Amino acid sequence: MGKSKEEFELVFYDFYSLILSNKFVEAFDKYYDETILVIDQRHGIVKGKDKNLKNRRRLRDSIIEVKNIEVRSAALDNDVSIVEWDINAEMKRIGLRSFNFVVIHNWKDGKIVKEKYFNAPSVA
Repeated sequence: MGKSKEEFELVFYDFYSLILSNKFVEAFDKYYDETILVIDQRHGIVKGKDKNLKNRRRLRDSIIEVKNIEVRSAALDNDVSIVEWDINAEMKRIGLRSFNFVVIHNWKDGKIVKEKYFNAPSVA
């Protein structure tokens, strides 16, 4: 990553504090590298910061209210962070939904260069 362990931890905690404050578009805008590669088992592969930010804004706009967002577990080492999330949100088209997923971030120079999602089934 090119940063010390302490610097990486500060970047990691800042990124996730933005997410937990429902400022996820701001978090991704701040920490996505221009060449970000996002891989999602349900939605495929999206390359580039602009396209991925567009997807994040679309997701944000589909949420009526986030009822709960929780980090169940997290690990970080060198240039990789792994986080398991639980999110309960009221969605415009599908109502209240619970999501559980794991995301792996590969970091370089304080930016996320690769993001990979592993999704569990949604529960109504």
